[in-house]
Amino acid sequence: MLNKWIASIGNPAIRRAALALLLSLLLHLVLLGFVHVDLSFLEPEKETVNVRFAELVKPPEPVPEEPSLPEPPADEPVKPSEPEQVESQPQDEPAEMDPEPERSPVVEPVLEDASQQPETGDVAADVPEEIQPEPAYVPNVVDADAQPYNFVESEFDILRGADGYKVGQSKVRYEARGDGTYLLVSESEAKGFASWFISGTLLQRSEGLVTEYGLQPHSFLYQYGKRNKTQQAVLDWEQGRITLETDKGSKSSRLPAGTQDLLSFMYQFMYVPPLREMLLNITNGKRLKAYNYSFVGEEDLSTKMGAMRVMHIENINDDGEEKTELWLALEYNYLPVKIRKTEEDGSVIEQVITSINTEFLQ
Repeated sequence: MLNKWIASIGNPAIRRAALALLLSLLLHLVLLGFVHVDLSFLEPEKETVNVRFAELVKPPEPVPEEPSLPEPPADEPVKPSEPEQVESQPQDEPAEMDPEPERSPVVEPVLEDASQQPETGDVAADVPEEIQPEPAYVPNVVDADAQPYNFVESEFDILRGADGYKVGQSKVRYEARGDGTYLLVSESEAKGFASWFISGTLLQRSEGLVTEYGLQPHSFLYQYGKRNKTQQAVLDWEQGRITLETDKGSKSSRLPAGTQDLLSFMYQFMYVPPLREMLLNITNGKRLKAYNYSFVGEEDLSTKMGAMRVMHIENINDDGEEKTELWLALEYNYLPVKIRKTEEDGSVIEQVITSINTEFLQ
């Protein structure tokens, strides 16, 4: 039987089975702790590193050496500082010569006195003062040599209300005669629906002399309605008296220098440009009153003749309820091209130019 067992050892199948049994037994012994296997030889050797922590102290920067810079000014002698003061004195002298801007008053009018408020500032503040008046006075300079017209015939649409509803037409004719006199006539008539309520023609007529100072009216007539209601002014320049005549009688008073009538004052701007004389004594045949016109600005006015560059001036009465505004065409030597009257009740009546025919003095 032993021989069979020995013989069986030589059998490969038995060998494999025995080897597997042996390995299984050995594995169980290792897992159960009966056999200890040291595998530390497989691990790499560990190196020991000693680390010490210490605070790093930043060395002081060499900045303190900078304060040594003030030493140069300390080295400057006191004597050189004296000539510096002497030099500063002549610098003050040209500052006193700054009155050069005072030459700007070459800009003539006094209207821009309100713009003098910035004078409390530096000289630089004076610059806008010189610039601001320029737009107002450039037209005067451009038209200074322009000749007044010998003949003017203008037509206007008469509009009423904020919407500009057309209620009539007016025609104004100005003629400077060869004998040194002038005639100025305005006729206004209601048109369309308004003619049902307003009948007749409003006639204004001004006559006088053309002098070196412009128009000098001698008589003014204001006539309107079917009843031919009239107001008339007679200006006696030799006696210095003005007589006002209405259906209630007449009265006479002193005649202020430069007095104009309701028509002539608008055509006087051909001879004396606006802004040069803004306080005007004007008569309508019923009364004589001083009107202080003020400059509103320059603007572009749209008309049936096209756009016009105009100067806008206005007069507001003392209570602020009535206002008269004029738009004067720069390209037509300040002829009126738009007139607006605002009444006490707020109603507005306008006359806007539709055509102009002119001739120059020969």
